[in-house]
Amino acid sequence: MQLVLGNEAIVSYRRLSYKAWYAFAEFVDNSTQSFFDNRDVLEEALAAEGRKLEVYITYDSSTKSIKIVDNAMGMNGDEVQSALYIGRPPANSSGRSEYGMGLKTAASWFGDRWTITTKKLGESEEISVDVDVNEIAAGNSEVPDRRVPKPLDAHYTIIEITELNHLLNGWAIKNTREFMASMFRQDLREGFLDLRFNDTKLETPFVPSEDSFLLRLDQSPYKVEVDTEIGGKSVRGFIGVMRPGIASRRLAGFSIVRRGRCIQGWLDSWRPEDIFGQGGRNDLINQRLTGELIVDEFTASHTKDAILWQDDEEELLIKHLRGLANDHELLHIARTHRGEDATAASESERDAAKAQAREIFTNPEMVDTININEVPPAELEAVRSEPLRESAETDEPEITIPLGNGLQVLIMFHEGSPNDPYYTYWTTDSGALKVALNEAHPGYAELESTAAVLAYVKHCAFDAIAEWKCRAKLAEVRPESVRLIKDELFRVSAAIEAGHQGS
Repeated sequence: MQLVLGNEAIVSYRRLSYKAWYAFAEFVDNSTQSFFDNRDVLEEALAAEGRKLEVYITYDSSTKSIKIVDNAMGMNGDEVQSALYIGRPPANSSGRSEYGMGLKTAASWFGDRWTITTKKLGESEEISVDVDVNEIAAGNSEVPDRRVPKPLDAHYTIIEITELNHLLNGWAIKNTREFMASMFRQDLREGFLDLRFNDTKLETPFVPSEDSFLLRLDQSPYKVEVDTEIGGKSVRGFIGVMRPGIASRRLAGFSIVRRGRCIQGWLDSWRPEDIFGQGGRNDLINQRLTGELIVDEFTASHTKDAILWQDDEEELLIKHLRGLANDHELLHIARTHRGEDATAASESERDAAKAQAREIFTNPEMVDTININEVPPAELEAVRSEPLRESAETDEPEITIPLGNGLQVLIMFHEGSPNDPYYTYWTTDSGALKVALNEAHPGYAELESTAAVLAYVKHCAFDAIAEWKCRAKLAEVRPESVRLIKDELFRVSAAIEAGHQGS
């Protein structure tokens, strides 16, 4: 018996889970790798021509065709034959062309007929080959070629694809431009590549500069360099907290760069759940925390749209990044920074908040929750709060309220579990009141402005203080008394914020 890989396999390429931009990127990978492999001689030739490395991609919806043109080194006959060999790695597999699959899989994904026309710098002839995917699948592996004399100094490769399997709408074209600019950000930054899609020149995407980050009191940025090894493989780069005015969900998240090409980047950044929380959230972490990680030695999928983590590599890297972010206060400052955005809400913003509240409170799920007859026993609160209380016990308070006679209120911001209560409080042997706010609670994590965080903190702290006062003075917690105490605390707070004396 023998394992046989039939020609029919080529037809299955049209069913690969490519996105259009990853398929187009395969051609750019080949062009840029041709440049890197022949950089000295090619840079000299391009300089004499007054040109950069050019990769121009055209998608024509009217003719349902694709054309990719570059002015890289080009190929001779042996190199064209090697390029047609499915699964044969190139002589240099340490760069962007490594599996011997990309050109064939991407071209066959796009269409059933494709042509390569190429001329190598210093060679005397242009070579063209036509590939009919259905003919190959039927068992005819012969690919006709044509050779035409050309000047020695000419150099180019042209790939044309027709009989398309995948057509692009306006949304896909827009995404292709943006994703490819992100994928080839390093080449665009270095300035040697002129990359175009349908005559639109792709520009270097946003690059965080030092003034993109929040600053510490010593004016250093909330940013830390990453330089470690995971499983013996190097990981370098940075992570940091973007300042208001720059921060956005679009720019947040970690970009993964491998061999100079972004595997996963802004628009679809890597957001490990242990750092960014569950997918889809739009809290401050997911708007402010950003980074770029260079992972040249790790393995990529053959479609180059993901890193194939081995064993516990991903888990170890996430643990390291989370440790760095905690050690340098990046996660805390991303969640809690109170800066120039601390302003009172406008009338329209208040109206919008009321509309949101109405939508939330009248949601059937909320109505059902309110209608539930059972009232949790008081003892349950102590059981649920115990993990948060124990884990926050040794935290240093961020707010200390001295009350005299040795009494004080200590407020701590603690990242517990999303399943822990939103806050808890307890008294110490000395009579001090400790209040721990759970920053991992969904109600806190969703807050997006300084004003929202401040209001939340007030409610938690004032609740705890009011209940504590009731127990101390009345030996019981009466809801009416709690409301009156909170009312007074809110009034004093508003007077202080307005610049008046509180009583």
